[in-house]
Amino acid sequence: METNENIARFDGDVMAALAGCVIDNRDIMRDFNRNSYLSSFKEYREKYKPLFAALEELYAADGETVKSNAVSAFMGGVAEHVAASSKPTSALDQLRFVIALYFVPMVRSLKLNVSEPFCLALRDEWAKTYPKFEFKVGDYETIVEGFNKKFLGLCFITTAVCEHSGKPDDCYELTAFRAFRDGYLASSEGGTALIDEYYEIAPAIVTCIDLFAEKDAVYPMLREKYLSPCLDDIENGRLEACKNRYIDMVHTLRHRYLGQ
Repeated sequence: METNENIARFDGDVMAALAGCVIDNRDIMRDFNRNSYLSSFKEYREKYKPLFAALEELYAADGETVKSNAVSAFMGGVAEHVAASSKPTSALDQLRFVIALYFVPMVRSLKLNVSEPFCLALRDEWAKTYPKFEFKVGDYETIVEGFNKKFLGLCFITTAVCEHSGKPDDCYELTAFRAFRDGYLASSEGGTALIDEYYEIAPAIVTCIDLFAEKDAVYPMLREKYLSPCLDDIENGRLEACKNRYIDMVHTLRHRYLGQ
């Protein structure tokens, strides 16, 4: 029979390891793209599955207390990491990405009794502690579905912006951008490579915007700063200017959300 001391040590070891699921994987966002996410998520899930099996064992004995202690331990580990960082804001943003795109989807995919209560409580505590860095509770299947959507290259972000505005798939803007993509861009120097590049990264960018509850601010900004001027360029025959403007938009978003 285990002694109370052994049980407490087991409990402490599990709690102490939780924040490491995120802090120790800060570079994993380099794999957040159409080609690498499935394999990197599977590897991440297998790595931490035993930890959450142990947490499930604790949860079965005293659910509410274990959930509360787990969230507190996770948040404490994050606070220590951020306090030690020379750039706390960047550190928080980096951790939020891993939490929303790997950690929470991983915990939910395990479908343990502790999974949903822990993830929801963590979301709420995080939002209360770091209100400028909120995230939505996402799931692996929805993220993968986003990568599998058939919006090609240049039009993926434009489609997301139009959908947010309530515009149909055959609206004037999307029709104009698709014609630009399939005509001028595809035949221009380096155009095919750009379309292929955006096909890989644009779904990841859109997923980030949606999961970080930023679309109500970001999509209108993208329309005003980039897409409306691009459309004006197309209408007035400034096709190279449109190409350069769109490249600037995607590179800006790639750096902001994918750290590339």
